Amino acid sequence: MGDVTDVNVTLLEKLAAAGVVPVMGSLAGSPDGRVFNVNADTVATRVAARLSAARLFLVSNVPGVLRDKNDPKTRIATLTPEQARADCVGVIQGGMIPKVEESLAMLDEGIDAIHIVGLDPPDSLLREAREPGSAGTAFVK
Repeated sequence: MGDVTDVNVTLLEKLAAAGVVPVMGSLAGSPDGRVFNVNADTVATRVAARLSAARLFLVSNVPGVLRDKNDPKTRIATLTPEQARADCVGVIQGGMIPKVEESLAMLDEGIDAIHIVGLDPPDSLLREAREPGSAGTAFVK
């Protein structure tokens, strides 16, 4: 087990300058050559912070943070860090835990907004980008 200690973004910056959108896996290497499978949310948030991204979208199989994990209609549209820490204790479960934890940590690292959004319906990501909180959960400062 390990922690993400650094992100080398040189290649990502060159690809972006060339108009290429890279797709990344969530593998990391140690100085001694070992390979680690790192939580994809951790990789995404650390890369976004290192690139000084204004916004980050984490895609999930649910439409955002839900008050009741079995009811998509209980989606929380927006959360500040204070609200997330106060209102979501005991509510967030399973794979949503690292998404929320990383979102809160990266708001402190300078990302202005982080969105957790599902893929259903197909236009969810676009709607969330245009109107934060409309199709997912937007974490804002």
